[in-house]
Amino acid sequence: MVNFMQLHFEKMIPYIPKYLEGLKLTLQLTLVSLIAALLLAIILVLLGFTHSTILKKITGFYISFFRGVPVIVQLFLIHFGISGLTNNAIVLPTVVSGEITFALNCAAYLAESIRGGVGGVDKGQQEAAKALGIGSKDLMLYIIAPQALRVVLPSLINTSIKLVKDSAIISQLGAFDLMRSSYYAMSNSYKAFESLIICAGFYLTIVISLTLLSKVAEKRLNRSEIA
Repeated sequence: MVNFMQLHFEKMIPYIPKYLEGLKLTLQLTLVSLIAALLLAIILVLLGFTHSTILKKITGFYISFFRGVPVIVQLFLIHFGISGLTNNAIVLPTVVSGEITFALNCAAYLAESIRGGVGGVDKGQQEAAKALGIGSKDLMLYIIAPQALRVVLPSLINTSIKLVKDSAIISQLGAFDLMRSSYYAMSNSYKAFESLIICAGFYLTIVISLTLLSKVAEKRLNRSEIA
């Protein structure tokens, strides 16, 4: 039976700056990777709508690979594989390897969501818009995109949450992220449980914040639709 009276969270106070340092890198990884993933996902969707069979097959393989292979394997392939294939001519910094890996991985998930959101828009609206002389650019910006966003938003938030948690594997390469900061606190304070609990608290705070942000965004989208 765990004796909670033996826990000493006050001994973690000196390591809070280290946790904040790790938190900064975790948030950086999440933000940069998510933006890059979103842009790449849009490109993948556009390629999927082309009439080229080869491009469609390449896109399909890309999505299958990054959704089917564990993220940690992808990270090691990119970080160690690139340096190995180039005989160490190209050695990516750990953080850059992480950002590339997470962006490529998240793009595979977001591409499917975006394609589903765009495909879910009533084709009758598109035909009506074209009949009224609305151009393709305005059709996408003012008719398709707002409706697709309502479908894609939950998936975008879920992908962001997944990314925050997956980013912890960057610690396996020595990057001083939030997970690595708990290792530091653990090895110096000899308080494993307390160190991990604080780390878990930081991750949970990020996830809850993203969830609340999602609810606020959904309410605003619903209001704009009603209006």
